[in-house]
Amino acid sequence: MPDQDKKVKTTEKSTDKKQQEITIRDYSDLKRLRCLLNVQSSKQQLPAINFDSAQNSMTKSEPAIRAGGHRARGQWHESTEAVELENFSINYKNERNFSKHPQRKLFQEIFTALVKNRLICREWVNRAPSIHFLRVLICLRLLMRDPCYQEILHSLGGIENLAQYMEIVANEYLGYGEEQHTVDKLVNMTYIFQKLAAVKDQREWVTTSGAHKTLVNLLGARDTNVLLGSLLALASLAESQECREKISELNIVENLLMILHEYDLLSKRLTAELLRLLCAEPQVKEQVKLYEGIPVLLSLLHSDHLKLLWSIVWILVQVCEDPETSVEIRIWGGIKQLLHILRG
Repeated sequence: MPDQDKKVKTTEKSTDKKQQEITIRDYSDLKRLRCLLNVQSSKQQLPAINFDSAQNSMTKSEPAIRAGGHRARGQWHESTEAVELENFSINYKNERNFSKHPQRKLFQEIFTALVKNRLICREWVNRAPSIHFLRVLICLRLLMRDPCYQEILHSLGGIENLAQYMEIVANEYLGYGEEQHTVDKLVNMTYIFQKLAAVKDQREWVTTSGAHKTLVNLLGARDTNVLLGSLLALASLAESQECREKISELNIVENLLMILHEYDLLSKRLTAELLRLLCAEPQVKEQVKLYEGIPVLLSLLHSDHLKLLWSIVWILVQVCEDPETSVEIRIWGGIKQLLHILRG
């Protein structure tokens, strides 16, 4: 038994020592990243580290390599900061409570530097390689899973800049086809706006920045992840009347009906939920009639998916307040379908 106790104590000491080493290393890594982010754009040396392409996870994609670094003698050159940002995103991908973390002061300083010295620094954005800017967005997204950092982004004026970049990237994507890292950038930015819009008091920040207009434009996205990110953000915004009114002023219904008609089940479900919320606005109900949405809606009453079915029924309940639409529903056999659903 004494030998066993010795083994247990030795194991515990070894574990404690290992944990202490990890903590020290993490602290050192965070301090290094903070220092790098506080280097002014004009003084920053973008190509700084050499590393073999096979050793870095980001280099598995050839396009990502081309945009993120420069080739020299079989190796890729990438800035120290870009590498540290990637390490940060890997190490803290499962962290949610940065404001309660033992290193919370460092996290806040890193976030502040990411916003002030990178996101809202036009000079840096214009100079940085595409992959580097993407990594900044990824780290911002991870940190903003903690609500405290959403408020910090607003206080630093970062939301307006983020909305501007999302508009630029979205226009490039929708107008000229997919560029390097465009989809990944849009996925991260729509996710950030989704997080902001999930909180009632923060929704006005999103619409004031004009981000809702870009989110509506992205309903025409070819990539499913970009589309889903936009739908989720818009659905959260539409929970508030003021935001719902602003969204309803835009040409949104035609795209929503197309998604309901042609896309996958998840996209249809989220779209139906968004349209249900928007149908509280008279102009949206008018657009449903204008774009011949009744046949599309009735065709979805055959679905076995309860959430989709629930949203579609409530859309019909709202639009049938108009006498002409009510007649159209009856002509298309909507009453029979609804009675069939009621009978189970």
